[in-house]
Amino acid sequence: MTAAADHRPDDYLRSVRSAPVSRFEVKAGWEIPAVLEQALNSDLPGELKALVTSNVYDTATGVYLLVPQGARLTGQYDSRVSFGQDGVQVAWNRIIFPDASTIDLNGMVGLDAHGNAGLRDQVDRHYRRLLGFSVLTSMFTAAFAVSQQCAATGDRKSPGRPCHRRSPSGFCGGSLLVRRAAAGLGCLPGKAT
Repeated sequence: MTAAADHRPDDYLRSVRSAPVSRFEVKAGWEIPAVLEQALNSDLPGELKALVTSNVYDTATGVYLLVPQGARLTGQYDSRVSFGQDGVQVAWNRIIFPDASTIDLNGMVGLDAHGNAGLRDQVDRHYRRLLGFSVLTSMFTAAFAVSQQCAATGDRKSPGRPCHRRSPSGFCGGSLLVRRAAAGLGCLPGKAT
């Protein structure tokens, strides 16, 4: 009973309201609007640049110009994109002002136009490459199966002639594609290696 009395729920925040450090602050949640100056290819990680498109003023009063239009953002993007993901994670490292002075941003997260983390645009999902690899893998698998069947039966008949074990098409291997793949591996249907 005394343990229950000593354990009271913590209904209060431990932090207090803090005053701004300076009048010249852009607080979290305010945006620095910018456009990319280069293409972004997520196949490999890399650096990227963006140009600030409009002036950014202090958060409290909106009077003091802190980031002028034309300043440049530099950052990095990550290539660890999983299959089906359509965004790339971006971290902005520095602002370079028109007078060549800089401010370190410590990896500030890049947001898209809707406020979501990461950048999104036209995505190449590499469907042609995936389809090509799957067809190539299927051909090698079929050719391997045919060569194993040819080696196991010891059949030495000439190519194109029916085998002992007939497939529904009447030929060892079944189709022209399989026969051509097998020919590339050195074992034609009906011929042992």
